[in-house]
Amino acid sequence: MNSRERVLTTMEHQEPDRVPIDFGGGPTRITVRAHEELKRLLRLTGGKSALDLTWQTVAPDERVLQEFKVDTRWLGIDLIFPALEYPINFEEISKLVPLEEKEDGRYLTDLFGVKYRMPKNGYYFDMISHPLERPEVEELNKIAFPDPSDQKYKEKFESLEKKAKFLYEKTEYALVAHGFGLGIFEHCWALRGLDRFLVDLLRNKKFAEALLDRIAEYQIACWGELLKYIGDYVHVAQVGDDLGTQIGPMISQDIYRKIVRPRQEKLWKSIKRQANVYLLLHSCGSIYQFIPDFIQMGVDALNPIQVSAKNMDTRKLKEEFGEELTFWGGGCDTQKILPYGTSSDVENEVKRRIQDLAPGGGFVFAQVHNIQDGVPPENMVSMFKAAIRYGIYPMKVSLI
Repeated sequence: MNSRERVLTTMEHQEPDRVPIDFGGGPTRITVRAHEELKRLLRLTGGKSALDLTWQTVAPDERVLQEFKVDTRWLGIDLIFPALEYPINFEEISKLVPLEEKEDGRYLTDLFGVKYRMPKNGYYFDMISHPLERPEVEELNKIAFPDPSDQKYKEKFESLEKKAKFLYEKTEYALVAHGFGLGIFEHCWALRGLDRFLVDLLRNKKFAEALLDRIAEYQIACWGELLKYIGDYVHVAQVGDDLGTQIGPMISQDIYRKIVRPRQEKLWKSIKRQANVYLLLHSCGSIYQFIPDFIQMGVDALNPIQVSAKNMDTRKLKEEFGEELTFWGGGCDTQKILPYGTSSDVENEVKRRIQDLAPGGGFVFAQVHNIQDGVPPENMVSMFKAAIRYGIYPMKVSLI
């Protein structure tokens, strides 16, 4: 069974020959420094990797993907920043994006006016200010949203189409199309500020709904343009919207269903109408109470399965939702075990998650979230080796 068949089989809730493995094809990646440490351990030199500027993560080196028998490949486009490839230094980046060096760090402003800062000796860029300070529709109308059909983006889309066609016809990987930055809910609070937007949802619903509508319209247009170019080649479309914290949801189920869900549903269903794809949703934290809504809206797979968050026990999730939902992630805790555990701890964690999530198909192995700086590369290797070793079907009755 090849990689594409393996992923598509598990998405249909059937057991392939082994659990499919994802690393960077889905929503989660690895930071620049951690990637360099991993390559050093594997004795790999040179090579280029696509760089996410704000998160400082990279798409793993193709040689790493082959080493770990990764079954997925990533296809994405950024309308806000130019495509960047690591290795690249900040002096070179500053010639391509509005990057400013100051005594206390580096500053970045995106196309929408959201400002970011990376502190001196920091690891990534944090949002520090938001353009929509006043909750007025007139202020919202002043923000210029990119038009994905603009000729200036045509070359980007055509280049991605060429890559997608090649991967589809000349390789056997499952191809994952990525969304345009933040999700609908996330993009709203990025423009407004999280605390302000949460208050808007309660006290200024007219503005909150106008902002949600504007973001939804923008993302529908972006996906429509993207799928015109690569819709015939991709197998999975990945969208995102973080709704959970470590201990529970960010908003009530009532507000979610009345205000946020209708806009998400409009976007997600438009994607599935335009292309024959599975829909993969990335939503961090404790989101247990929203999962039935996700399924009703056509979500086929959920990521990252934050196993350390409240109500995100993998065995319980599989028992309740395993017949309708594929779990794309949850393979190894990235908060405590991967960075601080021993190689044996990592191996046992992988065994446990495979035992919980893999029976009957419906599981794509991936670590919970981005692999951060300081994670021992030996633990990364142990994680993927364990996934390969213990992910063979038919599953053993007990792995632990």
